[in-house]
Amino acid sequence: MAAALKADECQIYTDVDGVYTTDPRVVRKPQLDTITFEEMLEMASLGSKVLQIRSVEFAGKYKVKLRVLSSFQDEGEGTLITVEEDKNMEQPIISGIAFNRDEAKLTMLGVPDKPGIAYQILGAIADANIDVDVIIQNVGHDGMTDLSFTVNRGEFARRLPSWKTSRSSLTRAKSPATTRSARFPR
Repeated sequence: MAAALKADECQIYTDVDGVYTTDPRVVRKPQLDTITFEEMLEMASLGSKVLQIRSVEFAGKYKVKLRVLSSFQDEGEGTLITVEEDKNMEQPIISGIAFNRDEAKLTMLGVPDKPGIAYQILGAIADANIDVDVIIQNVGHDGMTDLSFTVNRGEFARRLPSWKTSRSSLTRAKSPATTRSARFPR
């Protein structure tokens, strides 16, 4: 509506007084004055829950400035979300940190370093309907490597029995849920 009306900005009232750099339970007063659409999209996709991704996409597409304000306070400027005005790419800064406390990192040690092995492991996890987020494979040595990945801890715990079954052809290691790592036999 703001784009169709050619409004100067779209004000969004919520339970917080702006966009925060991180969880306010971790850092005191982490509010941002301004942030770009691209930065807000990235933060929203990584867990910042102040705005829905789709609303930021629409505002960015139509170049409608967004302002996040508190529904409970009459004062304060909130956070302005706008197009990037400072073209100085030589000054990298971190705008915010989004994190998820319900993620688990699993590391498989001694994985054969050969084509297709990551697909075997991650395919078995996908077959168990477990979403994998970050994947890191170390440089191999002596024909072996290590493979780490992150999953939603709750989802992994719910689906662990089916993962145990699907991984049986890959390794005889102990369950990563208890050891947080698995080792391939050499």
